[in-house]
Amino acid sequence: FQDFLGRVKSIVVVKIVLVFLCLIPQPFCPERQQSNCNNLIRINFIMAEDNGGRPGYHSPDPTDTYLRDENNPLQRELWRVFETKDGTAYVIPRPDALGLKYGLCDDEDDDSLPFGELSELALEYGLCNETISDPSIINSMDPTDALQLTNYFHRQLIFEVTSDDMVGPFAPDNDILAACATIESPAPETTQYCSAVEDKCNEDGVCIDIAVLPSPVAVKELVPALNALYGVILPSEHAHCDPDQWGSTFGCPVAKCAEPPEGCQYDQAFYVLNDLRDCCAALCYATDSLGNECITSVGDLALMASGGARWRQMGGLFLLVTSMLMGLRL
Repeated sequence: FQDFLGRVKSIVVVKIVLVFLCLIPQPFCPERQQSNCNNLIRINFIMAEDNGGRPGYHSPDPTDTYLRDENNPLQRELWRVFETKDGTAYVIPRPDALGLKYGLCDDEDDDSLPFGELSELALEYGLCNETISDPSIINSMDPTDALQLTNYFHRQLIFEVTSDDMVGPFAPDNDILAACATIESPAPETTQYCSAVEDKCNEDGVCIDIAVLPSPVAVKELVPALNALYGVILPSEHAHCDPDQWGSTFGCPVAKCAEPPEGCQYDQAFYVLNDLRDCCAALCYATDSLGNECITSVGDLALMASGGARWRQMGGLFLLVTSMLMGLRL
């Protein structure tokens, strides 16, 4: 970890020196030196785009390998995994307390692990702690574990306006600028903020490390733009999804359904995101000849296919009794 900090400090010092060399008036930056400066920065900028780095935010070590999550259902990666030369991995942005945020940690009532092995990983790497006491643990993950965790986090990702009127979770500048470009008729406050973020880096990729805070108006416009940019599916009663894109992490619920109402038939190809953010066929979902949804009564009778211990929506014992009374078998 100390070696990592040393490399980061060296990179920061080099960047600061280069910024001053390239920004001072021409007489103090000879033609040869100006050319060398620009070429070095331009190469770093291209490398950062190719190796998972993000200009002005994170520059991986040359020996780090960006492990792109090919199973990420979103259109972009927020949490990126990098394998170091010693075979361990770190995640940027660092996933501090994300186990707590996204429900992977112990249940306060019965100390159970809600998601088995995935919850065990969150505990092992300290993601269930409010603060990180030993960064060497979270910065030395098994690459496969890191990809499993970040895949789950991306499934849960929804950009929101935080209580202090900021974008949450944090979005790097390249995401902010990409979202800015999609906003039609932005408010003056949004335009001003987007311009300020853009001005942090010059055309050669030199970025000045300075905080630029958005106004509440800008945040309100940026949040939906970021969700659209990432391809986030917002929660709704029937949040339609593509099973080939999203897939299922925990296995999909199954149900024994009663006969559909007269004039209706079950649609087995209507996929929605469930409460675990898995893309599964809607339970007992029926439509009429016009495609309108028909009301069915037994959509709650479902058992998680991955293990059978998780009842959906209602307690398992109550569902079992209900199903017996209705003459249905699970």
